[in-house]
Amino acid sequence: MSRQAQGTTMFTGLLWLIGIDVMLQLWLLTAGLEALLEHRYSVLVPVGAVLLGLFLLNLCFYQYIRRFDLELRVWNSGEAVSPSFQTRRDAETPGR
Repeated sequence: MSRQAQGTTMFTGLLWLIGIDVMLQLWLLTAGLEALLEHRYSVLVPVGAVLLGLFLLNLCFYQYIRRFDLELRVWNSGEAVSPSFQTRRDAETPGR
């Protein structure tokens, strides 16, 4: 499987995960606001913690996508970003 095909598959999967995660965050935000309006304050801390955790998970997904995209662009241009990246590139390039 080529790197671009891997990137497309990974990107599609991560987009689905991010979409599900955002819908879950919206549902939790709605539940938290309803709890706030009903003066059930004991629910707000766990909801806030889960919302923060899901936000950080989305942030990690975003960083992973950006890093993979940068490596793919560098791979296509033939320039190396770091020695470890160059080593992986040389190992994966046929004929070297």
